[in-house]
Amino acid sequence: MKKWAILVMLVMLLIVIPLLLNGNKPEAITKLYEEKWGIHLPIPKDSEELWGSEVSFNGDGEWINVFNYDPKLNFHNSGMKRITEENVNLVNSQVKNFIQTTTSLYRDEEINKKLEQIQIEAQVDDYYFYKSKNNGYDYFIAIYLVNEQKLYTFEWHQ
Repeated sequence: MKKWAILVMLVMLLIVIPLLLNGNKPEAITKLYEEKWGIHLPIPKDSEELWGSEVSFNGDGEWINVFNYDPKLNFHNSGMKRITEENVNLVNSQVKNFIQTTTSLYRDEEINKKLEQIQIEAQVDDYYFYKSKNNGYDYFIAIYLVNEQKLYTFEWHQ
């Protein structure tokens, strides 16, 4: 019985450790976005988590990441759309809504200050992606700011 328990623990460690080590790499995150949301992103130079809620038992949470890219980025077949005069206000309101709703969830002044510092303003000719699931309870926003060469992602799970 002890051998069986040790074997199970060893197998669990062999599965969990690589996930922990690779989970925050840009390649792993963009692959996860592709599998989960259907967005096909080039591998970025690097990434940073700007905000992430604590992991809950059932997977609920909010995350904001930024990815840095080289100037020659091609979104062909990515699912990203060019931002136009007609949709720029909608895109910016989706980001503002994400930040405001996340801020209202937490009554912590430090957390709210950090969220309020995240100021993303999309312009015409930038790129965006939006997808929701579960009747809008889960959604994903990606905005690529051409002048900054940065892709911001906003992921919401409830």
